[in-house]
Amino acid sequence: SPNEWDYIALGHVHVRQNVHFNAAYPGAIEYTATNIWSEAHETRGFLEVELPTGKTVFHPLTSPRDIILLEPVDAYQ
Repeated sequence: SPNEWDYIALGHVHVRQNVHFNAAYPGAIEYTATNIWSEAHETRGFLEVELPTGKTVFHPLTSPRDIILLEPVDAYQ
């Protein structure tokens, strides 16, 4: 019953996603996947939620390490 709550902070998914008007995966402040390149295009940060209005503000952060996507290398040539 999501309508009974002001806000539902979901976990486990480390990329910010809105699920319902009052439920979201807030994301992670650092790259956490076993394949960090899959998250390289995602902005890291944290979600501020004002209760009981549910107003959200995302605060982006910069990572101390850069993730660089390189072109694949064809080892057969």
